[in-house]
Amino acid sequence: MSRAAPNVLNPFLTQMRVIGALAIRGMQTQNAKFELGFAWALVEVLMYFAVISMVRVFIRAFMPPNMPPFTFLVLGVLPWITFMHTVNATHSVIAQERKLLVLPLITPLDLVIAKALQTLCTFGTVYLALLLPCAYAEGAWPPRFPLGVVLLYLAAWLMGLSYGLIMIPAYRMFPPSRWVLHPLIRVGFWTSGAYFVMSSIPETVWPYLTWNPMLHVIELTRTDWFVTYNSPIASPMFIAECVAVMGVLGLSLERYIRRVPV
Repeated sequence: MSRAAPNVLNPFLTQMRVIGALAIRGMQTQNAKFELGFAWALVEVLMYFAVISMVRVFIRAFMPPNMPPFTFLVLGVLPWITFMHTVNATHSVIAQERKLLVLPLITPLDLVIAKALQTLCTFGTVYLALLLPCAYAEGAWPPRFPLGVVLLYLAAWLMGLSYGLIMIPAYRMFPPSRWVLHPLIRVGFWTSGAYFVMSSIPETVWPYLTWNPMLHVIELTRTDWFVTYNSPIASPMFIAECVAVMGVLGLSLERYIRRVPV
């Protein structure tokens, strides 16, 4: 029995090492053709903040006065950016790295998970680099429930990975589906709560907005950070259900699409 256990685990550990090597390779070559390299992730996030800051005059009524503005935006925008970039990176990585599939140990799922891990490490670092100084400078430190903030960020990443897996067969079998899926992501941003809280929105529209799982993630993130805010709609159970259903569906479609001839 003691000899059989390592034999069962060896393939799994080998595959984990393959995924880790692919993720490290991706991070080393990320934005290598640009002068700033890895720093472009931070520049992109700052551009998001600049755009949102310019339109704050129009959305000021939706931003609560008892939350520091920059911490408020970091807690809303960064989880969404991580979700969006994970979706975009995972659904396109197989086409971009198809040459690696000739290697015997690498599968399409390895490429997808490695790319998702690369995105998590990149934007997770940016998240901390922006959130901690902003919160400290604005007096929003310490957070109410730091573990909850971390778990919710991982939930946003997992939803991005799952949605990316779902989009792979959709794009491959029906390319015009991108005309539907991409606009859904854009609509998802404006209804995700990245720049507003639900307590400032009329209750008549709550039933429509609460179908967006990222709204629950961002609302709970701010609830777990600010002692002055409690979300009236956020549901941890709804987040868990979305992550589980999307994950199972994405993995099932990934297994199915392997059997479909290219």
